[in-house]
This record gives sequence, C-alpha cells and structure tokens, in this order.
Amino acid sequence: MCRTNDPSGELGAPGRMTQIIVPTDTAGVNIIRGIGIFGHATSDHCEIKYENVRVPIENTLGLVGQGHQAAQDRLGAGRVYHCMNSIARCGAPLTSWSSAASCARCTADC
Repeated sequence: MCRTNDPSGELGAPGRMTQIIVPTDTAGVNIIRGIGIFGHATSDHCEIKYENVRVPIENTLGLVGQGHQAAQDRLGAGRVYHCMNSIARCGAPLTSWSSAASCARCTADC
C-alpha cells in the first residue's frame, strides 16, 4: 500500500492510500529479513525495503485512493485468526496448570 498522488483527480482522490501489486523480482525491492510470529522462528511475514520502485498503473489493486478501506475490509478475518491463536496459546498452560492443581488435591491414585 502506498500514498498516491494524481493532482487531476482523474484516477481517484489525490494523496490517499492505494494498494498495488509489486512483484518481488522488481528492481528496488529488497527483502531485508524474515519475521517470526507467535513463537515461530519463521513465517511468511518479512521486512521489505522499497527503493525507487516503479510499477505500471495496471498493478493497482482495486480503486486508486481506496486502499485503506480495502485493507480494513480484508484484515478482519486475519485479526480474528490471530486472536484465536493467541487465546489457544494462552489457554494451554492454564489447562495444564488446572489439571495438575486438581490432581494434587485428589486423594485417588491417578
């Protein structure tokens, strides 16, 4: 996503965010490092540095100037997924602790 500027307004509102597709083999695209998430050392997330990257107007995804709204529309499911993942990771130790605590109070041979 990037800020676009078409002073004529012909392609959309000037100065607003637009989503574009940038192939990873485009000159100026530098993948700096992979970023792990949720305790995993690797993932499909990464830090990217763009230096003087140019792509054709055909690489616009959706409408010019509507990138922020499109991102918000698409991010909802990802946010729910990450929340469910976090809850599951936090719940596992609690479940384990709860089982151990009840077993310690138990007088029967387990």
